[in-house]
Amino acid sequence: MASSQASLEKEGGSGHCKTFICSVQIPTGDGVLYIKGNEKSRVKDAQNSAASMMLLMGVVDSPCILCFAMDLLNFVLVS
Repeated sequence: MASSQASLEKEGGSGHCKTFICSVQIPTGDGVLYIKGNEKSRVKDAQNSAASMMLLMGVVDSPCILCFAMDLLNFVLVS
């Protein structure tokens, strides 16, 4: 099974007013779970948004997905 990942989907705005949108892709037994977060002014916040969306939407139905979401949130909040 391929590894889970967070990706930068979109970068916009001018040099002093950038915006970012990130997504999370997690391989499952049925395919790939894909969730895109909200537009944010920092990449870390955009990653956090995508991971939070996963948790808020209630799609975390396995320990593997929950661990990835929590790891991503922890990475974003700590780093």
